[in-house]
Amino acid sequence: MDEPHFNINHLDEITSRLGNTKYRIKHDLIENPGAFKDFDDMINEPGLFWEKYSNGDFITGSNLEKWAQWKWFKDLTQKARLFEDVTGLESFKLVSGITDNTKIVKQVTLEVNGTKIRIDYIGIDDMGLIHLGEAKFSTKIKNWSTDWLSASTKNQKIVFQLFEDNLVNSIIIKATDVRKMKSLRSMFGLSNTASIPPINFRNTSLSIFGSNANEQTIKSVILLK
Repeated sequence: MDEPHFNINHLDEITSRLGNTKYRIKHDLIENPGAFKDFDDMINEPGLFWEKYSNGDFITGSNLEKWAQWKWFKDLTQKARLFEDVTGLESFKLVSGITDNTKIVKQVTLEVNGTKIRIDYIGIDDMGLIHLGEAKFSTKIKNWSTDWLSASTKNQKIVFQLFEDNLVNSIIIKATDVRKMKSLRSMFGLSNTASIPPINFRNTSLSIFGSNANEQTIKSVILLK
């Protein structure tokens, strides 16, 4: 309740959802108090649902997971995916200067200073510089200069702030999918069996692409590094 967004309207919304038998999530939250943070995040920032669902943050089979799959959230997921696949990607290419699609790989897991995150885009430009990008879709009006933090997952908050503060000392690609590994090796110009070396932080940039409220357009590009 110490969070800035926790006002009387937010509390009323929580009470309404918990008391609605259609959602049937009160019992889940009583048995799993830690899940309340996911529940609260999804009400405060619906766009976080896509991040949390994709990362497998919900308890499988729980009513909270089922509630998150109601039509409104399904529609939101489609909008977030479209923003990520089209608008965010095109903005990433523009900012990074990368025009060759084979030099960009989507949805890659990184381990930064020991903390794992999934990043929407990783690419390498003609100078050999590495570019990272994250698309953030929101149904609400955002000041992305400050709101990028609240729209990020727990691990993203840790890692993105490390980038912003220039405190990164290790970036390791953790992809295991065969096709993704093939794309990454091709992007880095490696053989089909070569290991992907750690990324040099000094030669790496990180950008966040925030949407206009509930639209497939870019409102702000935040350069964290």
